[in-house]
Amino acid sequence: MITLHERLTERAARFAPETLLNRMGYPHPRPKTIERLSRVLADPEFGLSTQDYDFHFASRGFAEALCAAVDLEAEDYMPVLDELAQRLHEEAGAYRPWLFVDTGFKRADRPGSPLFALAAMEPKRRLMLPADTCRLPWEKQLERAQQTVRWHMRETGGELPLWGHIRRYLFWYAEDRVVELTVEGDVAGEASPVGLSRASLSVNGRPLAFSGSDANDTSPETGDPHV
Repeated sequence: MITLHERLTERAARFAPETLLNRMGYPHPRPKTIERLSRVLADPEFGLSTQDYDFHFASRGFAEALCAAVDLEAEDYMPVLDELAQRLHEEAGAYRPWLFVDTGFKRADRPGSPLFALAAMEPKRRLMLPADTCRLPWEKQLERAQQTVRWHMRETGGELPLWGHIRRYLFWYAEDRVVELTVEGDVAGEASPVGLSRASLSVNGRPLAFSGSDANDTSPETGDPHV
């Protein structure tokens, strides 16, 4: 059965981007608006997972206007957009499973390691799984975590710059539930949800954000906040 997104892209292909945007209410489309149109057309989620606003439409309004511009019926696209928006809202508020890459690093073993460098490299130890992971059955969540471990080991060769040799992975699937995975991706058993450290820096009480960190990182900060 053809999906709404497939119907949308098929109909949109009949129009030049500028013409389509004219039909959406943009009399003189700018390059950024044309780029936005391309992103939304390529996105099965119709751009609803991003917070775009161009002083004309926010994400939901843009998707609705686009569907209307290609002559889709509101009774066909509104329920789909409603359901998708509700799912994305639930995912945004849910705990997002993630993996901690454990190298057994202790700053006391490397007293010369600058805290700034450690804080900048902290995101390398935390692998956020896709946002929809929380909606999967537990077995599928675990399977995705195991696949991520195996991929990460291939990509890194089992070594993290500065942090050292990877010993294991900790799969956080809830705020207080952790499963230990071996470097082969096998389940080693339940792990303690306490005792992890996190390298961080702050200025005037506000944490510094580094490139590669996840703004939606909901991973718990257990133990000492500094390594």
